[in-house]
Parts: sequence; C-alpha cells; structure tokens
Amino acid sequence: NAFAKASRKAGFTKTLNSFNIGNRIRLVDTPGYGYKSSLEQGDVTMQYLLNRRELVRTFLLISGEQGIGDLDLQVIEFMHQNGIPFEVVFTKMDKVIDAKKFQQDLEASGLLNLPTMPRLVLTNSVFSKSSSKRYGIDLLRFIILQSCGLRAGTTPSRKKKK
Repeated sequence: NAFAKASRKAGFTKTLNSFNIGNRIRLVDTPGYGYKSSLEQGDVTMQYLLNRRELVRTFLLISGEQGIGDLDLQVIEFMHQNGIPFEVVFTKMDKVIDAKKFQQDLEASGLLNLPTMPRLVLTNSVFSKSSSKRYGIDLLRFIILQSCGLRAGTTPSRKKKK
C-alpha cells in the first residue's frame, strides 16, 4: 500500500526511481531538467534515455501553465535526434488562462512539425468547482498500456518473478 513520494516543490526527484506495476510495467520517474534542477540531474536523465535498451516509451511532462520552454525544446530535439520514442503530457491545463496563446505557442514551438509527431495528452492538475474530474488521465493510462503491448483493463500479474 505504499505510494511514490511526491512534493509540491520543484526539484524533489533527485534520482531515477523505478516502480514495478503488477509485474507487467516498469515505470521510471527521472529527475527534472528545468527549474530547481542541477546539471547532474539532467545528465542522469539523458544518459538513461540514451542507454536503456528496454525503454519502450518516454512521457515528457510539461506544465501547460508555464508552456513549452527552451529546455523542453532541447529535450524534444534530443529525443527526436536519438530516436527515443516519446509522447508529450501537458499538465495543469486547468491553470492555462489564455488557450489561444497556448495554441499559438504550441504551433510556434515546432513540436507539431516533427516527422513523427508525438501524441499530445492534456491533463488537469486538481479537482475544482470547474473541473470535477482529472481529465486526460484515462487517455494517458491507455497510451501507457498500449505502449507496453497491453490492452486496456489489463490486471496485475499474480505470478511471482523467479
């Protein structure tokens, strides 16, 4: 019944954190590369992405509230040039004030012009009066399962690993 530790503060994740999900999926949370991160954290993440042969898909989380930054674009270019499969998850979309500006920034970023465009998943951050549900989470779960060759509704494996 243990959950992953999380913080509201940026820069909380310092190391690679691996989670075995039902003996079917291994999810790895990597340190961030932007605000309140260190060069070493970015290097750990980039080396992992380059060298992990079993890596099936990468999910790049970008705050919709803050928009796509220069470091995000550098990471996207790095993954694209190195053939690292990835999707982009925009978080905190409920905090985006100007949807037209968000769309213009997205178009200006060049992300939509990549030869193999990643899927874009928009999620909201909290439950509120205006948002009674976590939008985008079901789609994100579906994409994760699909990336691992599993069907929606897959249950955890009961077999113990030897």
